[in-house]
Amino acid sequence: MTVSQQSVFIRLDEGQTLHLRRIVGDNTSGPAVLFLHGAVENGKIFYTESNKGLAPFLAEHGYICYVADLRGRGQSKPAISKHTK
Repeated sequence: MTVSQQSVFIRLDEGQTLHLRRIVGDNTSGPAVLFLHGAVENGKIFYTESNKGLAPFLAEHGYICYVADLRGRGQSKPAISKHTK
């Protein structure tokens, strides 16, 4: 089975975007699953770009997986810094 990944960027405000990763397999008949990371991680704890991890595993079994990078984490912008308000 082939698993594909796509990044979706959701613009919130000037300079602020959230990153959402969509991971699906050939058989997308299953329900959608939303993955949210903890306070000090980012969405990459659920997948790798080489399709390893929990989200690609579930996608192989028919689930439609969405992995979020919360504000300031992963590919969401702006990144957290000591200058962020």
